[in-house]
Amino acid sequence: MEDITNIESYFATSYETIVFTNFILNFFVCAILTFALKFVYIYFGSSLTDRRNFSKIFLLLALTTMLVITIIKSSFALSLGLVGALSVVRYRGAIKEPEELTYLFLCIAIGLGTGANQVLITTIAFCLIIFVIIFQKKILSSKLINDNNTHILTITINDKAKPDIEFFTNILKKNTYSIRLKKFEKYDDYAELIFHIQLDKFSGVSLIMNEIQSSYPNAKLNFLDTKSFL
Repeated sequence: MEDITNIESYFATSYETIVFTNFILNFFVCAILTFALKFVYIYFGSSLTDRRNFSKIFLLLALTTMLVITIIKSSFALSLGLVGALSVVRYRGAIKEPEELTYLFLCIAIGLGTGANQVLITTIAFCLIIFVIIFQKKILSSKLINDNNTHILTITINDKAKPDIEFFTNILKKNTYSIRLKKFEKYDDYAELIFHIQLDKFSGVSLIMNEIQSSYPNAKLNFLDTKSFL
């Protein structure tokens, strides 16, 4: 009985004093790394969403994670209470692409590392990850697609029937240098296809639209330059 009392007393009184100077340092490091991540996501990301608007949540997410970790690591009892809190609080967001989720996870990782007072290893790991992202975007992607001629083609079909993807790819192959299916989603009453295409010449736009709408009269097509997302 005495052992149980001692254990309960340990959980109730066991805590680590938070050093204010360390907290301020961690706060600013977390903010700086998150700002850098935001810049990388806007200029080197490949998501089709509005990257500038989506990245506005990065700073708040990272700092909130840092604050939570800073508080709960000071007390074992608080860390156990976090489990109950997470079972009540749920985040529901419209994450349509894996890249968006990956960058959010990076924000959480920054908050976890700085909140746990592991500033040095967090900063080093962050720099290595950013180097890999930029290297992959600048070096590897440039060998596959010339961004100067790359456009995003969005095809929306208001039809309950499943669209023939091969039909669209055959049309695009005839009028473009290269194509890449970025996304395909089928809903109850419409379907949406998004392609990355490299145009042979601008006249190919009208040819693509005419051929697609000859078989899908209700299809809506949208051509967009990839640089417009910056």
